[in-house]
Amino acid sequence: RWNEVGILLGQLREDISSAVESRGFALGASSDADLVLTRFAEQAGAPPRRIGYRLREGTVQYLLFPQGLDSGPPAVAYAVLANVADLRLSALRDDGTWVPVWPAGQALPRAVSVELALASGERVSRLFALK
Repeated sequence: RWNEVGILLGQLREDISSAVESRGFALGASSDADLVLTRFAEQAGAPPRRIGYRLREGTVQYLLFPQGLDSGPPAVAYAVLANVADLRLSALRDDGTWVPVWPAGQALPRAVSVELALASGERVSRLFALK
């Protein structure tokens, strides 16, 4: 179980740290996802990818949006961690305050806080710096 949690947190760290400034980063601003961002691609020369995360019916899902489209077909959702009671994300503003919503179109936040509550009662928190 802890390996699955570690894999999710590692992927979140990779995605958040690879966020593209000019392409949009949104936190809690959409009913479809808890976090949406455009990140640099893993392969050199590949275009950036728009991805997201959300909690639905006790499962954290990884969202993969169609390549090169900012609107259109919905994202494909992949289940990455089941038995999750809560997923809370917040962003650190430049003035040092934490906010639960980060609208798209703004510069990247200084950091993102991830709080994961498992259905079994354990809680895991991580802080990912962006600037």
